Parts: sequence; structure tokens; C-alpha cells
Amino acid sequence: MKKRKFFSWSSSYVPTRDADVIVFGVPLGKDSAKMADFLRETSWFVESFDPNTGKDLLDKIKIFDAGNINLTKLDDISEQTKRIVDMNKIPLILGKSHLLTLYALKAFENVKLVSFDAHADIKEYYMDERIALSIEPLEVQEPRSFNCATWLRRYCELGNEKKVCLLGMRSCDDDDYRYIRDNGILYFTPLDIRKNMHKVKETLEGFCQNSKIYVTIDMDFFDPSLAPSVEHPEHDGLIFQDFRELVNEICKERIVGLDLTELQYLHEKDCEVTATLAVRAILEILSKIK
Repeated sequence: MKKRKFFSWSSSYVPTRDADVIVFGVPLGKDSAKMADFLRETSWFVESFDPNTGKDLLDKIKIFDAGNINLTKLDDISEQTKRIVDMNKIPLILGKSHLLTLYALKAFENVKLVSFDAHADIKEYYMDERIALSIEPLEVQEPRSFNCATWLRRYCELGNEKKVCLLGMRSCDDDDYRYIRDNGILYFTPLDIRKNMHKVKETLEGFCQNSKIYVTIDMDFFDPSLAPSVEHPEHDGLIFQDFRELVNEICKERIVGLDLTELQYLHEKDCEVTATLAVRAILEILSKIK
């Protein structure tokens, strides 16, 4: 059977030249190509009409899916992202390993990063058997320094500490926490968000104001009861309504790029539930792109 493209059933699916958003998959990490294609398949079973607003969430956006890139080196991610940015279009990247975000960001200048993630991903060095799978099939020169647990540290070390906001963080060690606090990195835990959403949104407004925003979604941001099929589930996560409220604030500014990462194929039903939530989360952001 011919592989389906992301939302290619919709009238918003158009040729490259007419698209506002160009989708591509990054086969980095075990079964990553399979997961990107599963998201595409899932997009055919998610309604884009939102009864809450009475509007089609794809009504004002045009999409093209360029398929999965041929990944031979990490810089292939940067190069594909840059090609899309140079066309004055918005990249939407479907992947598995969160390391892809570091290389996607190389295509942008002067952006702020909003990361929906249970983890800080800010370790100086780290490696375990799960992390090793996240960089397959590539031979990474310094795997303890460049992986899905360290990518944000590498990004911050480029002078970007004040250009990062972490939403939903609830897992880190004392060294991670010290680095975040010492460098003034903006973060909100699920408790912060639940107890005082209004204050969080006010702070987000100030952070995002007059800025170009890149959004990365690690699906473990959500509670495992909603998103069970992720690489590193963490208890006490957030729900879709929390996500929607935060997105409403972030998307007041210009979104220049978006990625979604860290799904894992465990059991078919769990994967289907998580992928459906992932597609709906993407829709929420696409509907607000200016």
C-alpha cells in the first residue's frame, strides 16, 4: 500500500511551492522512520475541525510533506531545515530522538526556543543503553556529548541560555538543576503550571514578545496516562488543556519552526493513543501560525 502523507487527505495539502509548512521526517533513533510514518498514517484519522471554536484548524495553513530525509550525518537535518527556511516556509519535523532539535536549530538565527518536555535534556555528558539506541544508525563522534539527554546543554553553551523556556520539566538531577539555575534558564514545572497558569502565561508573554519562536514537543511532556507510548515516561505530567493554554500564549508571536519527538512503538493501542494526541498537538500549533 502506498504510504500516506501528513494530512494529505485535506484540502490544505498543496504542492511545495504553495505550502506554508513543509513536513519532513528524520530517521534518527531505532524505529524512527516507522514512527514518522505512523504519525502520517494517524493524521488520516484525526478530524481537523474543532467544535470548541467552530473552525477547521487547517483552514488558514497550507501543508506539503517531503517525506523522510536520507540521513547519513547529523548535519543533514540542518541542511534540510535550512532549505525550507530559505524558501520562506516553516519546517515541521517528525522524529524520534530529541537530538534532532539541536541540528534543526542551526538553520535559524536569533530565535527563542520553547520546549515542551518532562526532562531538562541538559546533562553535560551521558550515555546508557536507551540513549545509545537514540542515535542509531549514525556513528556519532562524541556520543556521550551529543544525544537526546545532552542536546539542550550543547545549545545553551552557544550563548542561548536566556533564549530557552522549558515547559513541564519534572525530571533532572542536581547538576542539571544547578546549571539551569546558575544560567538563568526559564522553566516551569507541572506544579507551577497547574497552580498558577495565569502567572506562567504572563511570563511566557514577556519571553516570547517580539521574537521568532521555535517550538519542540517531546511527547513525554504529557502525563503517561495520556501518552503511554514514549521513550522515557515520567509521572505527574500535564494534560491537553494545559498544552492548549500554553500554545495560545506562545503562538501570539511568529512561529518559525516546529518538531515533535520521542514516540516509541510499544503496543499498537498505546501507540495509536499517543500518536493521535501528537497529531492533535501539532494541529493546535498549525492552527495559530500567522
